[in-house]
Amino acid sequence: KNGKKLCIVPDEKVDKIIQKITDSMSSASVSVEKVLNYWDKYSSLWTDDKDAYARGADANKIDSSQLQHDIKQFEEKLSALEMEKTFHCVYFIRLDLEPLRENLICHCKEWIALLSKII
Repeated sequence: KNGKKLCIVPDEKVDKIIQKITDSMSSASVSVEKVLNYWDKYSSLWTDDKDAYARGADANKIDSSQLQHDIKQFEEKLSALEMEKTFHCVYFIRLDLEPLRENLICHCKEWIALLSKII
């Protein structure tokens, strides 16, 4: 205003602060990704097609001992899930993974119910 031009001069201190923030965010992102990747060991619970498995089990007359073995494995996963830690702090971020764990528990229970029904 008043015909004056605003001149922004680079400030070395500001640049360093911005760089620190950027580095912290990048580091936090990597750490958050590691926490989330931990849960990949349960991915078959949500990626395997339950309906296709049931159709295949019926069509192929899968042995009940195999189904009981599979049920036991899902029960073990269920127990493991119930023991999983769901709260994590990564730098300045608090992760609440309880909804994820609860959803995986539901998938486990669905698998157990499906396999029990087939037997």
